[in-house]
Amino acid sequence: MAQAFDAVLVELLDRMRALRGGAVEVSAADLLGWPSAAVAALQAANLLVPGPPAVSIVCNGCEEACVRPVHVVARASGEAAAFVLCHLRDDIDRVPVALDDLARWRLTVQSLADGMAGLLGGGAATTLGGAAGRYRLGFVQGQKQDRSVLYLRFDDGGVRLVLAGHVLEVQDTLVLRDGRLAFDQRLLSRCVDAPAGAALAEPTELHEVIGKRMLVRKLSLKASGTKAFLRVIAREEDCSESWVKQLIAKVSAPNPFAGLGTPPPQGTTVSSRKNRSR
Repeated sequence: MAQAFDAVLVELLDRMRALRGGAVEVSAADLLGWPSAAVAALQAANLLVPGPPAVSIVCNGCEEACVRPVHVVARASGEAAAFVLCHLRDDIDRVPVALDDLARWRLTVQSLADGMAGLLGGGAATTLGGAAGRYRLGFVQGQKQDRSVLYLRFDDGGVRLVLAGHVLEVQDTLVLRDGRLAFDQRLLSRCVDAPAGAALAEPTELHEVIGKRMLVRKLSLKASGTKAFLRVIAREEDCSESWVKQLIAKVSAPNPFAGLGTPPPQGTTVSSRKNRSR
């Protein structure tokens, strides 16, 4: 089963590389040809996410197998019905199409990053400021006391993971356990405990990017009823609660010049009316 899953994941990643990071669309026919356990694991981990339904399909009304646009109408009962129209033969008019055949799933760089960030137990992945195709997934704990950030990067060579200076193939880091997708924690821990050279140093993040991520995480935790959200975020980000509070406050602060028109040039001072009258 592991080899079957690796084959499906590699095919998806190869399609993504061929599309230069574009969305990989997967049809219902594709899914039927793949191992069901691998498909279910990818969907449950939100690596494969629902996409818009197909607007055209291969017609099965005859042996010509033409690609025809799909028409969807509502029956009197309120249920939807789909069909294609054939104008090439007199004995064929409407060819019914099963709604399930229109289902489409997709893999994007963002869904891949978000799904793997979820496998680490965090929220959505965050884009690194000024680094196209670079995503922060979350922390990985080594067997020692060390921790390191796991990153995803996409370039012409495809998708790779970067951890403590090590560059890893995505399929090498994921395993199926009891039908569910998970990271190979032993592999990741070994990378953290034996960091690579400075040439592969981890990218840095802007404080604004970190603060926005913390703010999103705060809102998510509060919505779930977690009261000690500062403590949770501080543990996830490996920092102090005061630093979490400071960064969240910074990105949440309103514009001090709101309603005052164009802000003054940098370096000038906004004096009070009392001072101006002197």
